[in-house]
Amino acid sequence: MNVTEFVEKKYGSAAAVHLAQIRRGGDSNQKGTTYEAFYAAAKIFELAANSSNELHDFSISSQDIAFVDDLCIRQISTRAKTNYQAKNSSGAPANWDAEMEERFRRQLEIDTEFHEVNISNQVLLVSCSIKARDNQSKIPSDLKENCYSEYFPYQDTSTTRLLCDFQPLRSNLEALCGSSDLSLLDSAFKLVLAIWGTDTDRPRKVDDILGSAKSLGKPNIFVDSVIERTEVPSWLLEKCYTFKNVTVRVESASFIVSYNGLEVGLACNVATPDSDEIGTLTTPMEFLDFLMRKNAAEALIGTEI
Repeated sequence: MNVTEFVEKKYGSAAAVHLAQIRRGGDSNQKGTTYEAFYAAAKIFELAANSSNELHDFSISSQDIAFVDDLCIRQISTRAKTNYQAKNSSGAPANWDAEMEERFRRQLEIDTEFHEVNISNQVLLVSCSIKARDNQSKIPSDLKENCYSEYFPYQDTSTTRLLCDFQPLRSNLEALCGSSDLSLLDSAFKLVLAIWGTDTDRPRKVDDILGSAKSLGKPNIFVDSVIERTEVPSWLLEKCYTFKNVTVRVESASFIVSYNGLEVGLACNVATPDSDEIGTLTTPMEFLDFLMRKNAAEALIGTEI
């Protein structure tokens, strides 16, 4: 079952038609696409500037088939999903209204029931700070924990102006470039913006985008620490994602796998297991038991002389 079929089964054929109309509207909105692209680049820098983030753990995509469809950021290890509806407006199109509320409620249900995420958040992104505050006050109390309105300015002609107008973005760029030189920061922003724009039809890992930026920049304009962090191995990350409520995090150069209060720690140099053996693990407890046995076996090998 795909998303559209799920929507039709749960909400009816009219809702499925509405979902298709949302997608067509997003594909044809060039002004909105520019606004979304600027925000996507800003989010990439925000994620990268947080030293506790594992950048390969985050993916970003645009124009997904969704009721909140402009941008989607996923954290794979925690099964967290944040969807953004971008409205480059200070007028009625950017209002929190009955239609927007219905879309946000439905997307929360789709994320938890169809995508089976642990954490789902919906954001109404607007280019007017007053509108963002007004919207936030209108969000019903039962949605406030997972639904927000956020402000991000729009500059259609000048990325330099955007850096001057929006201090959080500038601060993140300064940290990642190790410089406060505005022309250098502008170059870094434009580079990531261009890389993001080359392929927006599929989810992109944040580390892949920044890795491309580092390799294409001549000379490299990012500090050496960008994307050079302890990374959760792909086999471990992907297997955790197959189970609901199983998460993995990096802590003191170890990988901590958690499930319903149970935790297993793995050394950062843990060996890659056989893919066939991994494939036989069909429940979270089987997986944690496998990791504990793997830990014990590798510890025993480490004590041999």
